[in-house]
Amino acid sequence: LAAAVHDYQHRGLSNDFLVRTLDDWALRYNDRQVSENHHLAAAFAVLQRKEFNFLESLPAQDFRRLRGLMISMVLGTDLAEHGSIMTA
Repeated sequence: LAAAVHDYQHRGLSNDFLVRTLDDWALRYNDRQVSENHHLAAAFAVLQRKEFNFLESLPAQDFRRLRGLMISMVLGTDLAEHGSIMTA
């Protein structure tokens, strides 16, 4: 599921460009992993819509676990963060 949403609504612009141009996404996500945060937020917003929420039958605890895993995986796709991940 994380792979399916990791580039949802991607505009073909780097995070660096978004931050340098003070794009709305950069402002919304405080210059931190801008695109990745947007991909996640937008995908979970779609899942809030009843007609698209195929996860609605998951128990709340399972949904929170899935959401946490998805967030970790998608944020982990930010190439600018790979150095810190590799040294952790």
